[in-house]
Amino acid sequence: MPMEPRPALAPTPPPPEDAVAVGSRICARLDPIMTARGFQRGQVGFGVEGGMVTCVSVIYCASQADFSSRFPGVVDEDDDAWLGACTDLTVEAAPVSDPRLTEINLDGQVFGDVLREVRREDLLPRLEGLHEVPLDAALDRLAVFVGALLEITDDSPTSQENDDHDE
Repeated sequence: MPMEPRPALAPTPPPPEDAVAVGSRICARLDPIMTARGFQRGQVGFGVEGGMVTCVSVIYCASQADFSSRFPGVVDEDDDAWLGACTDLTVEAAPVSDPRLTEINLDGQVFGDVLREVRREDLLPRLEGLHEVPLDAALDRLAVFVGALLEITDDSPTSQENDDHDE
């Protein structure tokens, strides 16, 4: 019996300039903070529904083993993690004329839950209203927040590596 041909997939149009600009703004503000903490630079992606870009997503990835050694207890350590497993920080925003953050999570958990697990409830007020302020203000607050959650000490591997590269 002959197989029926698959229906052709409609090509996805390129993201509009405003969606690309939102991704660029997120990366410009957060890349320096995240790379200093062992993450790769942000990778921008777009959620598409009905042919329209509905979401801009930036994902920062760090080696799970490396992240767990630098920041013990911040995320659940997986003893069975496969080689190459990573810890992700995901930042999403709506690609509209006045963009706002819509979701922020670390390894699939919302930040509030992460803070409660690591007993850093003192940082919770920094998250309040983050989704309600314009993108640049939210990114500034998020950068300070991430810096406080993932503090780099003078003897941390990240700090030592960065010092080595400065010479």
